[in-house]
Amino acid sequence: MQLFAGKNWRPAVRAWSPDRAQVEDLRGLATAVPAFYRALEKCYFAFDWVRAFYDRGKPPALVAHQTSRAVQGVLPPVLRPDLLITEQGFVLCELDSVPGGIGVTASLEREFLAGTRVPEAFFNSFAGTAKTAVVAVSDESAVYRPEMEYLLAGTGVRLVRAEELQVTEQGVFADGVPVDVVYRFFELFDLPNLGDCAKLPQAVERGLVKVLPPMRPFQEEKLSLALFWHPRLENFWREQIPAADLALLKKLVPETWIVGDETAFPPRLENLTQKERARWVLKASGFSPLAWGSRSVVIGADVPAARWERELAAIKKNEKIFYVCQRYRKPCRVPGVAGDGAMARVRICPYYFKGGNAFFWAGTLATFCPPDKKIIHGMSVASLTCAAVPAG
Repeated sequence: MQLFAGKNWRPAVRAWSPDRAQVEDLRGLATAVPAFYRALEKCYFAFDWVRAFYDRGKPPALVAHQTSRAVQGVLPPVLRPDLLITEQGFVLCELDSVPGGIGVTASLEREFLAGTRVPEAFFNSFAGTAKTAVVAVSDESAVYRPEMEYLLAGTGVRLVRAEELQVTEQGVFADGVPVDVVYRFFELFDLPNLGDCAKLPQAVERGLVKVLPPMRPFQEEKLSLALFWHPRLENFWREQIPAADLALLKKLVPETWIVGDETAFPPRLENLTQKERARWVLKASGFSPLAWGSRSVVIGADVPAARWERELAAIKKNEKIFYVCQRYRKPCRVPGVAGDGAMARVRICPYYFKGGNAFFWAGTLATFCPPDKKIIHGMSVASLTCAAVPAG
C-alpha cells in the first residue's frame, strides 16, 4: 500500500525498540511540548520584540487573525517533535504542528503491533464533536492524500482538495455540504493559491467554521526554538513552563539562534574553518516553501566554505523570512530494521494528540537512513517503522 503518493522506501522487518530512557523522554514530551506551545502564545502577546520576529513577512490579515479572540488559546490538535538519536540521547531538532506521517504510522502499527490507536486519536483530536468535518489537503501537499484517506476510512470525515472549499457569507461548504470543522493540511504561505481558503480566517472570526490547526503563523516557526534559548526570555520560560517539562526541553533542544539577532549573543558564523562549520546547521524558520521538507537545511560539515558564505549572505539579504542557526548534534549509528544487518541513522517522530484539555502520546514513526545520509527523512533508501512500545 503506497501511503505517500509517488514515494517508496525499503520495507522494515521489525519495529524499533526504544530503551527505558528513551521511553521516559517520549512520555515526558506529552506534557512538555504542549506546555511550550501554551507558553509560546503568552510570549507572543507579552513582548513586542517577539511579535516583530514572528510577524515579519506575514500578510497583515494573518497577523490580525492570529491575535483575534476566535483563536486565542487554540493549540494545534496534533503535535510532533522530530528527534534524532545521538550518542548523548535524543536531540529535538524541530517541532511540527501540521505533521505528515500519521497514516503511515497507523499502517506500520497494524503491521508490527497488531493494532493501533492512531486513527481514533487523530479523529477525536479535531472532529470528535463536529457535525460535519473535512480534511482539506492542498495540491502543494498532495503527496499526503493517500495516508489521509487511509486514516479517515470509516470515520465519516471526508477528504477534500483545499482548493475546492467554498467560503461564503453563509458558511463553509464542500461540494455544497456545509462544514463546521476543517482540518487543514496546507501551509499558511500557500493561502493565496488556495481559492476560497484565503477567506477562511474571516469565516473563523465570524464563527462560521473552526479550522484546525489554527491559522496562527507563530505556532509554525523554527525560530521558536531560538526564542527558547534567548537570554532575554530565560526567566519567562522558567515562570511559564512547569519545572519538569522545562528541564526535559533544556535537555533535548539544541542551542538555536535567529540569524541576525545580535541581542541573543549568537556565535560567529562567517569565515569559519571546516571544523568550526561542522558545529552548525542553517534552516529557514517558516512561512516559505523552503521551510519544510528539509529544503533549506545546510549542514556546515557538508558544504565548502564558499557555499557556506554564499548561504549566509543570501540569508542576511532576505527581508521576508528568518533563518535559524542550530548547534548540530550528529546522529549516531544504530542497528537498522531492514533485515540486512546494515547500520543506520535514525529520526524518531512521536505523535501527541489532543484529548480534552491534555495531550497524549499515540504512535511513533521511526525513519532509518543509511549512515552516509546527513539529512534524515523518508527517502527511497530509508526504512520506516513504528515503535515497539505502547504509547501513553
